Amino acid sequence: MSRKYLAHVDLNKLQLQNALLHPLASAPSSPGVGQVYTNTATGTAYVWSGAAWRPTDAAQLTDGSIQISALATNPLSRANHTGTQLSSTISDLATTVKAYKLSDFAAPSANIPMAGFTLTGLATPTAAGHAAEYSWVQAQIQASAAGIDNKPSVVALAASNIASLSGLPTVDGVAMTAGQRLLLVGQTAATQNGVYVVAAGAWTRDVDIITPQAFWLVEQGTTYGGSQWKVSTTGTITLGTTSLSIVQFGAGSAYSAGYGLTLTGASFAVNAKAGGGIVSDSTGVYLDAAVAARKYAATIGDGSSVSIAVAHGLGTQDITVSIRDASTNQAYEADWTATGTSVVTFNFPTAPAANSLRVVVHG
Repeated sequence: MSRKYLAHVDLNKLQLQNALLHPLASAPSSPGVGQVYTNTATGTAYVWSGAAWRPTDAAQLTDGSIQISALATNPLSRANHTGTQLSSTISDLATTVKAYKLSDFAAPSANIPMAGFTLTGLATPTAAGHAAEYSWVQAQIQASAAGIDNKPSVVALAASNIASLSGLPTVDGVAMTAGQRLLLVGQTAATQNGVYVVAAGAWTRDVDIITPQAFWLVEQGTTYGGSQWKVSTTGTITLGTTSLSIVQFGAGSAYSAGYGLTLTGASFAVNAKAGGGIVSDSTGVYLDAAVAARKYAATIGDGSSVSIAVAHGLGTQDITVSIRDASTNQAYEADWTATGTSVVTFNFPTAPAANSLRVVVHG
């Protein structure tokens, strides 16, 4: 179904691209000056001059042809060609094009598929966004791994201070049992940070030697289960004397909550602002209909007015407007202006019939 307009369309000197003129078997009746269509029998476009339909194809003129001598420029002369020329008519096309370097062309605007082939000869990357060569990446991984001192995993992790280092507590949702290993990273006295073996009585510190690159995997926990942690303290470490800083390792340590989010450990939550129109609960994040969805609808048209003001009362000029036929529900395009925070005004070339249009305003 075609879209009908109730106002002139001003493209403001922009291009009308990939458009087709109305295809018809015969000329439309009651044309206006400048009206165009394409004759499906001849494949030629025609323009109404006010007296006759004039073809845009010279071959359709009544004399059947245009004499070259009547033209200011001879279109058959190669020197006068400024448009597209078939590559098959250019003898040195391949040689010329192949001589260009990739850097001579404009940057791509889409992904470039390699079809399973390898991009070779890369330089060593020096900044973000540079492609990396395989052996360079391997070297970086090996260099990083060489600085990690893997330790046996721990059952759970306590991110905040535990005052009594004894008994069988529940940490991060894990009910600890005697003999299990617990990693402390948030002790008020940083000398107490490290791994402990939990017991019903007093705990004992892990016997592993803690180095500046000691690394642990946390097995369980509501917040920290599956996370990885390492010592960031440098220099000589004396267990029980040196203040230890143990931080989350890898991508997790770079998380930042940002605006509207709350970060607890490795878990994000939406921090919905009261009255902001967004609500979050256990089912997900959604719009508050009482705040976000505001609408006004009315039927307009009196058969005589070409300018019609609609009082929507939404209190803002930040609105969207739609208009359709009140009986057929076909969508229209119309000229409208937000003339106030509570009024939108429609202007029509001809007055719409009484109650013929349905207007919906959102804001």
